Amino acid sequence: MKHFDPILTKKIYSLLSDIIGMKRVISDGLDCYLYNDKYYRLDTFYETDGELLYCIEVADSLGDAKNDLFEDAFLYGEKLGHNEIIDKMHYDLTHK
Repeated sequence: MKHFDPILTKKIYSLLSDIIGMKRVISDGLDCYLYNDKYYRLDTFYETDGELLYCIEVADSLGDAKNDLFEDAFLYGEKLGHNEIIDKMHYDLTHK
């Protein structure tokens, strides 16, 4: 992960594990979350305008996850603010 807001990042990880109930998977250098037979991880990067984006990436299998074959699934710009990012992320992960 690149630069990030540590408070928001802590809220996101709490959402993944405590609220949604994703299971953390740590194996052979892999660190991600398992939910509904898919593997998820959080990444951050900057948009061309300089806005920090939080990205939930998904892999379809453990093999894909171990081979770093994650695809961008959901993007959230920091301009949304903590509460809106958490609310949208919760909805996206549990309704799509």
